[in-house]
Amino acid sequence: MALVCVSAAIRSLDSALHRCRRWSKRPQPRSKHQRGPQEGHAVESEEQFQEQMRRLWATFGVEPPEGEAALVFGQGPEGQSPPPLERSDSADLHRLWSQQRAPPKEYSRAVETLCLQPAWARHTRLQCALQFINTSLQSGGLDVAVLSDPGHFAGLALSAIQKGYEVSEDAARTQTDVLTGQPLFAALTGLYEGLGWRRPFFAYAIATLARLERPDAVVTKLSECCDRASRCTSAQRQAFNVLVMHTYRLDRGHRCGTAQLPLDGSGAWDESQLPVGLTGDGDASGPSVATEDLSSPADALRRFVACFEDFLDDHKERAFLSAFQEPARFYFQAVGQDYHRDHFEVHGFNWYLCLLHAVLGLQLPLLPLLHDEYMASVADFWQALTPEAWDHFSDPRYFGVKFEGVKPLQAEPRTFLRQTVPLGQLPVGQHAGRYPKDLGEAAVGSDKRRRRQLSVYCDRYAHFFRREFFVQKAFEALNAEHTPEHSGFRHSCATLYAAYRGAVLRGSGPEEFAEYCYRDEHFTEFDAAAAARFLAWLGVIRPTPADLEAFDAGAASGAAAALPGPAAHAAPDHAAEAAEAPPVEECPICLEMRPDVHVLPHWQPVGDVSAHRMCGACRAAHEAEAAGRGSGQGRCARSATTSCTRTPSSGSSGSSWEPWRGAEGPGTPTRWRRCWSAGSCSTWSTRAGARSCGAWRGWWSRTPRSGASCGPPCARVASGCGHRGDCVPVRGDGACRGAAGGAGDHRCAERCGGGHPRAV
Repeated sequence: MALVCVSAAIRSLDSALHRCRRWSKRPQPRSKHQRGPQEGHAVESEEQFQEQMRRLWATFGVEPPEGEAALVFGQGPEGQSPPPLERSDSADLHRLWSQQRAPPKEYSRAVETLCLQPAWARHTRLQCALQFINTSLQSGGLDVAVLSDPGHFAGLALSAIQKGYEVSEDAARTQTDVLTGQPLFAALTGLYEGLGWRRPFFAYAIATLARLERPDAVVTKLSECCDRASRCTSAQRQAFNVLVMHTYRLDRGHRCGTAQLPLDGSGAWDESQLPVGLTGDGDASGPSVATEDLSSPADALRRFVACFEDFLDDHKERAFLSAFQEPARFYFQAVGQDYHRDHFEVHGFNWYLCLLHAVLGLQLPLLPLLHDEYMASVADFWQALTPEAWDHFSDPRYFGVKFEGVKPLQAEPRTFLRQTVPLGQLPVGQHAGRYPKDLGEAAVGSDKRRRRQLSVYCDRYAHFFRREFFVQKAFEALNAEHTPEHSGFRHSCATLYAAYRGAVLRGSGPEEFAEYCYRDEHFTEFDAAAAARFLAWLGVIRPTPADLEAFDAGAASGAAAALPGPAAHAAPDHAAEAAEAPPVEECPICLEMRPDVHVLPHWQPVGDVSAHRMCGACRAAHEAEAAGRGSGQGRCARSATTSCTRTPSSGSSGSSWEPWRGAEGPGTPTRWRRCWSAGSCSTWSTRAGARSCGAWRGWWSRTPRSGASCGPPCARVASGCGHRGDCVPVRGDGACRGAAGGAGDHRCAERCGGGHPRAV
């Protein structure tokens, strides 16, 4: 009997497996979110971006770059996007995720929050580093096949060990790592043999390390490679990424001469053949940082791109720490799973990087291993943590900080737990997939519920790319020039701002870039909107509709600054710009020189009001603020038979209203005027004879607490009221809303606090 049961169970299992195999061979229909980009939206946005870049370079009077800046702006050699860096079986998926497209609507909040231009969102410095090395190899006439030979790499590895440990060649072969105690030469050669197509790049990185780095730093980097060489594929990939990025920075910082790398393993250096450095035209030769003319717009923009590229990679990594890595490690620490806490940086991060890449097109310097077979440190940790935990991780003071450094989390970690979630499920109840790429495909798949649950991860990463937060972080980090990679940022921005001031501000803004980015003379109040518009003009962040209007207005005015080309090597002529600009005068409100300072409209002025002046920008800001405060305060009525529920803003300016019109309704004569702004209309009524048409015409000129204009006395009661503020709207019978007194004497509710006779 037992044998019969076992046999039946085996037949049932075999039948189920057969059905699974047959189902897996079926061509599965792809959802609309897996069919690539939505052509209309993507093409339109890409064309707008490229047009903005062409306009920017036309302002400078130079040809668009073909090298580093072209990669950033989404154009590689021959107008192509940079080739994918993933291995061949993942190339199609990598290319699809990197395309600009409209993601599912569940991720719309993250897309709207992310202020980066798509070209910068998918750009990484590691990608540039690999392309730079490839260009250097081609321009140097070096055979990639030679660099792929383990015998030649052995000579390069021995040269690096000799440089770091200052030993002979024979001693270098048996030298052990100071950290792990493993034989260095064997670890490096073993790591090299497992890299596949990355071998030439790794060989170039080892040669650059031995040539340009200090001996103690060589020991440190070789130790990092040795530590990861004997581990899994993902750890080996990280060793490659870290070393290539480090040597790429060495090349960029060394641009003060030329040097031949001993790629043949001989250890002999030729100082006259292969320049080491990256230039704007994409080859491996050209001016160094010290020889760049940052007064030239082309050189200034290339330097700006290099500085911003370094900052952006760092910001992406820090945002990943605060939104993914450290919250996950904190969760595993709280539930006592130390293994998963320590392996997130090796395996777990691959799943979350694929999620960001598939949904938002974001690429980080840490490229994921799409086929990582080890599922470790994968869980729905944001479902497990409380909102208070996110409050601490999103605190700007702890941006990019390890959870061990977030003091509020150290008291009692389990108080920040809502529940314990199962491993390997993301979100809870659904398996994350066999490989990291499976999670990326599922994130843009047809399961709406799963997309909605995964959207919290994209939202929290995009939180650190809010326009105000990101712009201020970028300016403060780059303008300080604390690192060698950021040197020249201030000088390059001064040159670029001169062009921006003429093209967009039409010569009316502050002369110095730092003054433009701050509202006060002590440089304590950062003007994120102004700095963001400058970065949007440079193609770094997405422009708002107001930014586009400003750019178009500047282009139409023909007042763009005439900057010299790169061959002129001269500073812009500010005197010529001022001569072409319209006459300007100082606004008494913002104390800026503006071309549109005018006298404010007054209601029946008696004295001299010529000193009551304000520029257009200040007036627009005050009117917008007053409009936001004044909505929804009153009750409107067309007549006794017609009602209107819309109410106008009490801070609207007089130009937003049509003249009064009169009509006889049942009972009481009524006057009203119609608001045309935003397509809405409102009717406000009062008893006939309360005010003359002229008095009503000046009523809406008053904007409470804004100072945008000088208003009349209270418009809703008789002229005996000395109140000059904005009273609460009246009822249809002419009485003040919320009257506290009798018919003969009462107080206006809320705004008008003084007693006055009732209007009759």
